[in-house]
Amino acid sequence: MEIELYQNQHPIEQLVTQKAFAASFFEEFKRCKSMYLNDNMLSYIAGLVDGFDDTMADVDPISLSELEPTDCIITDVLSFGDVLGHGKYGTVRKAVLTATGEVVAAKIIRKADLSDRDVSSLKRECRIMYELRSHPHVISLKDFLQDAQYFYIIEELAEGGELFDAILNRELYSEREAQIVVRTLLYTLRYCHEKGIVHRDLKPENVLLAQPNDWNHIKIADFGFAAYSNGTNSLRTVCGTPGYSAPEIIRGERYGPAVDLWSLGVITYILLCGYPPFPQSNDFAALRLIVSGAFQFHEAQWSAVSEEAKEFIAALLVPNPHHRATAKQACSMRWMQFESKRTMHMNSAVQQLARFNARRKDRAPCVATLAAVEQCRGTQFVSLVNCGVRDNPSLARGMTSRIPARSEVRKK
Repeated sequence: MEIELYQNQHPIEQLVTQKAFAASFFEEFKRCKSMYLNDNMLSYIAGLVDGFDDTMADVDPISLSELEPTDCIITDVLSFGDVLGHGKYGTVRKAVLTATGEVVAAKIIRKADLSDRDVSSLKRECRIMYELRSHPHVISLKDFLQDAQYFYIIEELAEGGELFDAILNRELYSEREAQIVVRTLLYTLRYCHEKGIVHRDLKPENVLLAQPNDWNHIKIADFGFAAYSNGTNSLRTVCGTPGYSAPEIIRGERYGPAVDLWSLGVITYILLCGYPPFPQSNDFAALRLIVSGAFQFHEAQWSAVSEEAKEFIAALLVPNPHHRATAKQACSMRWMQFESKRTMHMNSAVQQLARFNARRKDRAPCVATLAAVEQCRGTQFVSLVNCGVRDNPSLARGMTSRIPARSEVRKK
C-alpha cells in the first residue's frame, strides 16, 4: 500500500527513473521469500512494478501509416519564429503550434536535397521517436508533416540547452548531481533497449534539459542514427562520433545495444572529472586507445570520487561487448542503487569541464562522424579524418564506399 501511495504522489518522470531499481528489488524479494509467494502475490508485485511507468504502457502500437508524413498547408499548422540552427539539408526554427499554442522546434528539410536512402532514414528516425514519444526523458515527436517542397519534423523544444552548459552554470555540482544524470540516462537507455532500439550516437550534445536548471527533465535527443535491434549483434553500419563510439564499431564488427553502454561510460567519466577517457579525435592513435580500452583514473582528479562510481565506469568501458555490463546489469550496480554521499562541489572537475566544453564547441563544425569502413580483424581499422560531417544531426546518411584497409582519408 505504501508503494501505491508513493506512485500516486509522484510524477511519472520521477517514477520512470526508479523502475529498474524497483524491479531489481522485487526480483531479490521473490528469490528470498519464494516460500511465501502465490499467484495472487506475484500478480500484485508485477502490478507494482508496472506502476512505475504505467502511462507508457498505454501507448498505442505503431502502424506503418503513422510513419508517413501528413500533407498540410504549413502556415495553417505553425507560426514560425527564430532560426535555431542550420544544417546541410535545411533549417531548425522555433515555432508555435496554431492549435494548442505550444512552442516547439520545427526541422524544415528540403525534399530536393534528399536521396531515397535519406528519406528512408528520415522515416525510420520519426518512427523511432514516435514509439518513444511518451517517455519523459526522450525528446518527443509532435508531428511529421510535408508539403510539395519540404518535410517538417515537429519536436519538443528543449529550452534548457545542453547538459554540459547547464553544469557550468550551477553553483553546486557534486558526485550526487552527476549520479542523478547518469541514472536518468541509464534507465532511459534500458527502456529503449527493451523496446529493441539502439541510439548509436549518445554524446553530450544529445543530452538536453527541457527547461533551464531543470534536472528532473533531462532529455535524450537526436535519433538520426538510431536503429532497431533484436538484442543480439545484428547491426553493422559504422556510425557515431569519434571519442564516444564503442570499440566494436571502430573494428567494423557486428554490434548491438552494448554500444550505448560504452558511450554512457564515456559521458559518466567526463561528468566526474571534466575530461574524456580517450582523445576526442579519430586519428589512428586515438582509435587504438579506444579499441584497447586503455584509460586511467588519475589520482589527482579521481581521489575524491567514490569507488562505486569508478566500478560503474569500469564495468561500461570494457572493450569486449560480451563482458560489458548491460543496461539491466548496470542498473543493479551499487552506484545506481544507493544515493552517493559525495556532495561536495567538484571544483576541479567543473574547471576541467569548462575547458573541454570550449574545445568541443570550437571544433564542432569539423568533427567527423565515423563512416562505413572495410571490415577489419583484431585491432586493425580504418580511420576517416574530418570526413563525413553530419551537418544536419537529424539525418543519418549511410556511407558505403569501400577503401583499402588501414587507409586514412583526409578532407581537402
